[in-house]
Amino acid sequence: MKKTIIIIAAIAVIAAGYMVFRKQYSGGMASEQEIPNSLSIESQDPGWNVIANSVMAAASGFVVIQEVTDGAPGVVLGTSDVLPKGWSEHVVIGLSRPVEDGQILSATLYKDNGDGSFNASDDTVIMNKVGDEPVMSLFPINEGSAPLP
Repeated sequence: MKKTIIIIAAIAVIAAGYMVFRKQYSGGMASEQEIPNSLSIESQDPGWNVIANSVMAAASGFVVIQEVTDGAPGVVLGTSDVLPKGWSEHVVIGLSRPVEDGQILSATLYKDNGDGSFNASDDTVIMNKVGDEPVMSLFPINEGSAPLP
């Protein structure tokens, strides 16, 4: 009986911790300074879209996909729908044209200015927790490398 009570108490503590974490990172309690901005995107297959595995953002915003030219992000190829503050996963971003094997692209987080539409001149790049670099990831386009659904 005592063992059962201890197990039930442990389960209750774990469940409560999980609920607090989910609320904190889905727009509940955490401030913009408390959420660690991050973006995870892997090598992608050629085609008309890319998939970000996960996004953690301190504010609602967008994942913006750009061509990489001379080592720097250039032409915008696509943007995600507006993402909520907090955790998002399996984010599909449609592109304006198909990308080809061997290309390098960048994915960057931008904070929405509140209108729900991406505009490079109005929406701002989300910076890392230190505030010295944009939350950005370079990734290759390689045939046969798409992430699992």
